[in-house]
Amino acid sequence: MRFALEGKTYHFNSGDIWLVNRRKIHSSSGKEENWKYEGLIIDDDFLLSQYPTSINWNLDLLGKNSTENKNSYKKLEKEVIELGKLCHKSLTDARRFMVLSHLSFT
Repeated sequence: MRFALEGKTYHFNSGDIWLVNRRKIHSSSGKEENWKYEGLIIDDDFLLSQYPTSINWNLDLLGKNSTENKNSYKKLEKEVIELGKLCHKSLTDARRFMVLSHLSFT
């Protein structure tokens, strides 16, 4: 998949994780295939109500090779996979609670 971020193009493969600052212009494109992907969009109003300092956050992660902290990348990868598994099942109150437990910040 090709991912354009503020005029620069990146190429992602299956299993890559990327985070994009909501204030940056971005788009994706690629050959039409059976993509398996997980996307998390966090509502700004909610995020700001819970974490007011998030207005200054700059989230940029452009695949495995964009970070030296491979351990943290692996942990994030595990969380995203687990969230995907939970979200592809019918949502019950218990399952919603499990999803929220993966989204806690420390």
